[in-house]
Amino acid sequence: VTGVQTCALPICKGFTIVPTPRQQGGQWTVEGIIRKGEAAREHRLIRADLFAERDDAVAVILSKARRTIDEQGERIFG
Repeated sequence: VTGVQTCALPICKGFTIVPTPRQQGGQWTVEGIIRKGEAAREHRLIRADLFAERDDAVAVILSKARRTIDEQGERIFG
């Protein structure tokens, strides 16, 4: 899909973080997926932030995902 790229999959406390920034109007969105376990439970993070550089968007989603994992843990899955 044009404008969608993923990078290496970092692990945080057993959760896999998948940054999925998209290009939108020449800027990159802050989006990602937090996954855990064999059943691949997923939680999608989408933020309103936009960045000119893809790497900046990835850095922010990694930071926000780690913070979400630290604060909520398994509760992110409902």
